[in-house]
Amino acid sequence: MAKKRLFPLISKLAYICTADARVQFHTFLPLLNHYPSKCFLTITILAMKKLIFLFLSFSILSTTYAQEYLAFALKRGKMGYIDTTGKWYIQPIYEDAKYFSEGLAAVREDNVYGYIDKRGNYIIKPQFTNAREFRNGQAIAKMKGGWGIIDTTGAVILPYEYGYVDYFSDGLARVKNPGWIFVKKGGEVLKTVDFTRC
Repeated sequence: MAKKRLFPLISKLAYICTADARVQFHTFLPLLNHYPSKCFLTITILAMKKLIFLFLSFSILSTTYAQEYLAFALKRGKMGYIDTTGKWYIQPIYEDAKYFSEGLAAVREDNVYGYIDKRGNYIIKPQFTNAREFRNGQAIAKMKGGWGIIDTTGAVILPYEYGYVDYFSDGLARVKNPGWIFVKKGGEVLKTVDFTRC
């Protein structure tokens, strides 16, 4: 009877092992009649190794996933970021916070925006009166002089001198100054004629 009770348990443990472990299990079958305890112990060890590996893999993957997808949230008038488990990943210390894009997010402190990474460290120091998300390595930001475009290091791609700016596409950006024009990186105007709509 003891052997009959052991066999289903051993089978279940062996199933979650790797293919090699299952092969080893089948090699143990002829020995079950003579050494059930030793077979049970061997396969249990193999199963536990597999379970530990799966647990560690899941823990690493779930932590990585939670860090990758952060959402801004509000608490007591301040904004921060939570992960996919609902836990605070970056504490709510900001006056305003925008979603992460390309590893950076615009946040506001003392009425100016800067860009932080997912550890909460400033990559681009606070200096903008307004800021938008990154797309293809460029973000639209505003200074007192107007809107412009920066890269992920904070270097200026398009000067802050326009009433409105679109992201660059195929080397051109649509800007309003005061009418609509197309400019190249650096601010070179493609056409001198202003468009009323474009």
